[in-house]
Amino acid sequence: FVFAFNFHPTKSFDDYFIPTDFEGEYKPILSTDDGKFGGFNRIRTNIKYKTQKQEDGELIGFKCYLPNRAAVVFKKII
Repeated sequence: FVFAFNFHPTKSFDDYFIPTDFEGEYKPILSTDDGKFGGFNRIRTNIKYKTQKQEDGELIGFKCYLPNRAAVVFKKII
């Protein structure tokens, strides 16, 4: 599992790079931004994120949208 948190009150991050130890695909399984938790449904939980190398070629991970005041749990599926 990979946990991502954004505690900033107003700033969201587009294409936020999350480093991982393993290559593969990750899927969000829990988002505090879901409507059932009082959020705004800004994170789509039906998308799979494939790992890639960062621009400098050293880190492996994936890019995702990380909205303000939200936390997301990703699970490796492949």
